[in-house]
Amino acid sequence: MKARHQWTKDEIKALVSLWDTKTTLEIAAELNLKNNQVTYMAKRVRDSGYALPKHRRNGYMASLVKEAIAELKIKKS
Repeated sequence: MKARHQWTKDEIKALVSLWDTKTTLEIAAELNLKNNQVTYMAKRVRDSGYALPKHRRNGYMASLVKEAIAELKIKKS
């Protein structure tokens, strides 16, 4: 079994400060972590009572479809 990543205070500060301007993938790349490690810590921050908005409110796939349709400028029928 792999050892779990031990977060540092500086990494948590970086995560919170980058959250509003970058995607979880970009934050993971910047902190040299996996995407699931970033989303796990974001959940832990939220569970601790701090406001950290979810990046995709309607689910990953639904948001991707919505963004693709918007970029193609297709209207709903």
